Amino acid sequence: MDKGLLGKYQARIEPAVRHGERNDSDEAEDLGYFGWMRGQGRCVMLQLRKKSGDSLAIGYGYIDSIGFDPSEGITISCGRRSIRIKGRCLQAATASGVCLLEGLVLHRVAWVREASGAEIMQAERGECLVESIEWQG
Repeated sequence: MDKGLLGKYQARIEPAVRHGERNDSDEAEDLGYFGWMRGQGRCVMLQLRKKSGDSLAIGYGYIDSIGFDPSEGITISCGRRSIRIKGRCLQAATASGVCLLEGLVLHRVAWVREASGAEIMQAERGECLVESIEWQG
């Protein structure tokens, strides 16, 4: 029985995806201090998590610019809000071969979190480490 062109392509979609359920490719891979969106997907929002428990989520579509200065860290401008991510090796590739700065530019980072005091003391030299996240506005 001929289902037509639309039916041909709908049959290829997995039933779970068709009904709005998440699959493994929708989840971010935990790389320690940030989450990387696997597969070909891009993140809609970026969640910033402070060690105090405070968090802020911003839409990637509202980000005006992302700057990097090795001595100051990453600065994200989002309208009147300014966000600063400070740490070590923020532009260095992780063991997985991905980089926080590049991931932010490509909308592949789902979340960023601050390291605890113990994690800062135990971090290895050359490892990407987020020491603080600050926002204003």
